[in-house]
Formats: sequence, structure tokens, C-alpha cells
Amino acid sequence: MASRGQQPRSVKNTTNAEDARMQRMRNTVELRKQKTDEKLKRLRNVGDSGGDALGNSETSQLDVARLPEITQALYAPEEQTQEDATREFRKLLSIERNPPIQQVINAGVVPRFVEFLSKWQRPTLQFEAAWALTNIASGTSEHTHVCVERGAVPMFVQLLNSPNDD
Repeated sequence: MASRGQQPRSVKNTTNAEDARMQRMRNTVELRKQKTDEKLKRLRNVGDSGGDALGNSETSQLDVARLPEITQALYAPEEQTQEDATREFRKLLSIERNPPIQQVINAGVVPRFVEFLSKWQRPTLQFEAAWALTNIASGTSEHTHVCVERGAVPMFVQLLNSPNDD
């Protein structure tokens, strides 16, 4: 026991405090890594193959059945029809869980989306096509490769010079 004139010893040893701080830092880093991995899984659609609570897998199946119709509209001569079809593809590819990326690629529309990126006079069409292409590229590395092979990257670089903010 300490006498009256002496200061009591510190309960926490400085090396123990340093060890605890280092452990907290390691735990924080590990949690950040796990969170990043979860985000990447969601972006790449790895993991659960079931639908979510919103029933997006059912919506996806219904829209996939309409792929031939939407694809045909994409090649229509009317500009508004092309824009509407591109928007439908973008919405289909924006489904949070398991978007039908491969089915869209198989429909052969990626070159059309790349073509739409060059339509400077139609910024809304460019925007929708760019969004659809980035959703395709966010899938697997094979999906990304399809976009690269079809010439999307140089078109995206040209879009950086676009006068439109979108």
C-alpha cells in the first residue's frame, strides 16, 4: 500500500495501453476491409443468387422476357423510341441483385450503346447509354472485356469533353 506522500501507481501500464491501441487499429482496418469486400461483392453480384425483399428477381425475369421487343425498339428510326428503349435497358441493368447482364450482352446491344455515346446532339440518349454500359462493365471481368472490345473506353474518354454536365 502506498504511503500518504507517494503517488499511487498508474493502473494502466503504458505498454498495455499501446497494445490496446494497436489492437483497436487492427480491428478498425479489418472492419473497413470487410465493408469494402461487401461493397465489391454487391457491385459484382457475387454471393446470393436469390431475389431480395423487393422481388427484383421477378421483375428481372419479366423484363428479360421483353428483351427482343426492347432490342427491336433500340434500332427503331424514331429518336424517342431509341431513348425509351435505352432507358429500359438501363433500368433492367440497374436491378440491385443479379441484373441480367449476360442476357443483355447476348441480345447484341452493346455496340448500339457505344454508337449512342457519339450522339452529341442527344445528351439524354448519351447519358442513358453511358449508364447502361457502366452497369454492364460493373459485372464480371468478361462483361467488362465486352465493353472494352466494342470500343466503349475511347468513347467514354471523349465524353469527358462533352459540354453537358450529365
